[in-house]
Amino acid sequence: MITLNTWAADCLHLMRRRFKIPKNNPLQCYSLAIMREWIKIDKSVKAINDAETRLDQHSEKSMLCERLADLIVYCVATMKQVSDSEDVEILIKKRLGK
Repeated sequence: MITLNTWAADCLHLMRRRFKIPKNNPLQCYSLAIMREWIKIDKSVKAINDAETRLDQHSEKSMLCERLADLIVYCVATMKQVSDSEDVEILIKKRLGK
């Protein structure tokens, strides 16, 4: 089983590669990537509401799920970058009250 900490390192690697972010870049690069993804999510939600057929709606919902997954990856990657030596899994469990 993959722990979230291993997954967080993979997320960080993927985000750096996807957006060509060097290791010592400012955190603003990460927040801008997250903001861009939020904009895409907002557009997907509007497209679902405007879809004329169930097929169009299904297609848009599928795209929305992909974008939400990307957002989770980017948020976990940013947590890993910020927390550096802290356990990302423990940070999330604390927020869930576990």
